[in-house]
Amino acid sequence: MDGVSLFDVLKVIGQFGLSGVILVIWYYSTRAQERMHREHREDMLEVLHRYEHDMNEIRRMYESNVDLVKDYRSLAQDLKDVVTLNTQSMTRLAERLRVTKEVYE
Repeated sequence: MDGVSLFDVLKVIGQFGLSGVILVIWYYSTRAQERMHREHREDMLEVLHRYEHDMNEIRRMYESNVDLVKDYRSLAQDLKDVVTLNTQSMTRLAERLRVTKEVYE
């Protein structure tokens, strides 16, 4: 019990009897229980704030990944265009070489 001396307990017993002691014990028990609930609530709020922060960070990571995928898609499209142009150029070159070979034969 928070700061209750033996003298105080004996005084309560003398004046109020056993029911007085039970009331005193109940009062201090209730105060301790309220303190535990308050501490638990504060701890849970802290955990929730950390969880919210972590979830926001995960959300930012996913958004960054979406941007990365969009950039990669654009790069892949550009690469496809380069490969297509190179293929067309090589086809024209091969055709010219074939025609030139036929001319000189």
